[in-house]
Amino acid sequence: MHRPRVDVEPTDEFNQQCLDALTQWQSGDLSFEVAANRLRTLKREVEDKHMANEARAEMILGIMQGYRANFNLALQHFERARDLFTKLSNQRRVMTCVLNIGETYRQMGDFSRAQRFLGDAYDMAVKQEHLRTQTVALSNRGQALVQMGRYDEALDLLEKAYMQYPEWGDMKNPDTDLLSEIHHALARIYLEKGIVEAAWQQGKESYQMAQKSNKPMSVGFSNRTMAEVLTALDGIPAEDAEQFPLDIDSYFQQAQHAFREIGLEGELARTMFAQAKSLSTRGRRVQAARRLQEAIILFSKLGMVDDATKAAELQTEIF
Repeated sequence: MHRPRVDVEPTDEFNQQCLDALTQWQSGDLSFEVAANRLRTLKREVEDKHMANEARAEMILGIMQGYRANFNLALQHFERARDLFTKLSNQRRVMTCVLNIGETYRQMGDFSRAQRFLGDAYDMAVKQEHLRTQTVALSNRGQALVQMGRYDEALDLLEKAYMQYPEWGDMKNPDTDLLSEIHHALARIYLEKGIVEAAWQQGKESYQMAQKSNKPMSVGFSNRTMAEVLTALDGIPAEDAEQFPLDIDSYFQQAQHAFREIGLEGELARTMFAQAKSLSTRGRRVQAARRLQEAIILFSKLGMVDDATKAAELQTEIF
């Protein structure tokens, strides 16, 4: 039996192989099954031989399962990765695992645990002076607060995350997935506060950024943002009318197509829910009820308790 190597970091070659599987799936070049099988094969090849490589494969598998809303599987992968990196005393990687555990609980609607883990990840990132993780933790904590209806607190965290991004991010090749989530959350806050013009600016910026990157996740979030904002707007501002069509459902459809393309079922369900709210606002109650039922079924299947509860509450309002 081979003794595990004690390198605290994954090897460059192994890390790149893991990232290639993830990014090719995120871009739509690989199916989920093919990408996940590549990672499982990589993990098997290094089990009991190279602990850091094994942990890295676990982490990427967790990210993929989390995106697919397979939350219990994601937690298992992240916890295994965290435990392996803890044995190696690799605090930077432990921090990332803690961040991902917190984000998984947020997606599940367990906000108490989410805030605890995300807060721990942020504190670790401050201690390690790791700006990217600080930004992501702030963003995820802000999104959790949006889901909890604590909009003023959420706004503070999300604006801080957005302002902090240029300190570490590449503005020529931006992290569009992260930024599109921040734009979407900010737009939701502004809509809740009735500041529709500010929400429109968030939608526009997100949409234009996603059109350049053409990454499915960014395309999905930006189109959903546009649809939600346009539902609240009394027509598109005159200076933007030629650039942006006023077809709310077409934005929802593009968002659903993008999320479905890479199997992000949780975000697909949230988009169905958002469209149901929009249809109801526009007086199309029968279509709203039909789309809402689809969302509830998917939320329940995925174990997204908070989202399912909110959808059931809307269902009583429609009927």
